[in-house]
Amino acid sequence: MAFNVLVVDDSAAMRAMIIKTLRMSGVPLGEIYQAGNGQEGLQAVEENWVDLALIDLNMPTMGGEEMINQLREQADTANLPVV
Repeated sequence: MAFNVLVVDDSAAMRAMIIKTLRMSGVPLGEIYQAGNGQEGLQAVEENWVDLALIDLNMPTMGGEEMINQLREQADTANLPVV
């Protein structure tokens, strides 16, 4: 079973590093989605099936804490695993 992962970070370099590490980990991966802030992350979750979200806390527009709070308020994403 492959896991779809969402990586949310305002730094493109950090997203690239996280994605490279995920690919090297040996974990079976499906799609890897990216977002530059919490707002984009919420949109990505609405548009795609995501099994795990890796979310930075300190970002412009919408930080990770606010994004996680909004995910927890929605029935479809309330139990989404978040790191």
